[in-house]
Formats: sequence, C-alpha cells, structure tokens
Amino acid sequence: MIIAIISVREGSKGIENKNIIPFCGKPLICRTIEKTLKVKGIDQIYISSDSDIILKIANDYPIHLIKQPSQISTDESHSVEAWKYVIGYIERQSNSNEKIDTVVTVQNTSPLCEAKDIQKGLEEFNYSGYDSLFSACEVRDMFLWNNNYGKFESTTYNYKNRKLRQNIKKQYLENGAFYIFKSEILKENNNMLGGLIGVSNMSLWKMFEINDPEDIPVCEALYKAFIKE
Repeated sequence: MIIAIISVREGSKGIENKNIIPFCGKPLICRTIEKTLKVKGIDQIYISSDSDIILKIANDYPIHLIKQPSQISTDESHSVEAWKYVIGYIERQSNSNEKIDTVVTVQNTSPLCEAKDIQKGLEEFNYSGYDSLFSACEVRDMFLWNNNYGKFESTTYNYKNRKLRQNIKKQYLENGAFYIFKSEILKENNNMLGGLIGVSNMSLWKMFEINDPEDIPVCEALYKAFIKE
C-alpha cells in the first residue's frame, strides 16, 4: 500500500497560522491536499496535525485525519517524528493485513510543487527500485561560502580556479517539497533517506517555499506566472 502524509502543526515562528494562510485565494493546506489528491497511485492520504482548525478544514476532503500529539508538534520537532507516529497509528488501527510499503510525504509550505512533480517522483521511485527519493532542483553555479569564525572559505568550488558554467558538474539542491521512501527505511534508520537514494528533479523556480512573510508574495507571483489552474 502506498500512502501520502501531509504533516502540519499549529504553531509557527515566522508566520502566524502559516499552514492555513490564504495563498492565491485558498488556504495553503487546501492547495496541498488538492494537488496530492491528483497524484495517481496513492492509495490513502493522511493529514496529521495538532490543530483542530486545520483538521476541520481538511475534513472537507476525502482523506484521513490524525490528531498529532503536542510533544511532537513543537518548534524543535522533526518531521520524521510525525511520520513515524502516523505510520504507527495506521498499523495499530488497521483491521487488515495490508502493509504500508511506500510513503509519500508532501510539504505544505512548498506551494510551487505541482501534482505532476509528485507523480513524476513516484513513477521514478517505482521504476528505478529506489529505497528512498527526494525532490531537488538542478544547479550548476551555486557558489557557496562558509564563515569559519570570520574567515570565509568557498565550499562548493575553488574560487582560485573558477570554471566556466558549462564545465561545472551538475549539483542537486534538496528542496524539501516531497520525499518518497519505503516505510522500513524510516523505521530502521530514523531517517527518510537511506538504502538506494534517488533524486527527482524539479524546475529551479520551484525551490522557493513559505517560511517568512516576504516569501508569500514571491511564491504567489511565481504561482500565477507559471501554474495554470
């Protein structure tokens, strides 16, 4: 069985009620649910949240709702904790012998990720026999520097031997829009990535996500410019 998990919590440091803010005319969580529903091959979709408001909004859709404990819904909580809780909850509540084989996790704060991106990732995952896969954007000229106690050092290239763009090897920027993994990978490694890892490439402009107030108009402008409803 293939399930999708959208884990969203009530609190947010950067933006109040971030997961339900209006985005191009709809609550952000609705955008995420609707695109996930369009992905073929997903058997069941679960919303996991500590927020009654979010769960009430999500209740309008043909998906499953799980109330998430407050102890795994803090600013310091990692998404892995929520995903493990959801999988464990489903397995405890299940009356059948159907096993969760594959998990697709969709990040609510990545509204530029489309259903077709997740669909492509799932097809690549199934076809290539990966154990885990992450969404990414391909870059060639990401020149990153590290601040080592006031001394700046180039980390992704040698500034003394700067190559032409066409001669730079491709790099992949993990954008967090979605992850796909075997449930056993998460249980065994306490990590969504492990085993044979794959990458599903997305357009570079889809790397933007909503974490701070200034991210909202940027993402809305890109959404209106490139995504046709």
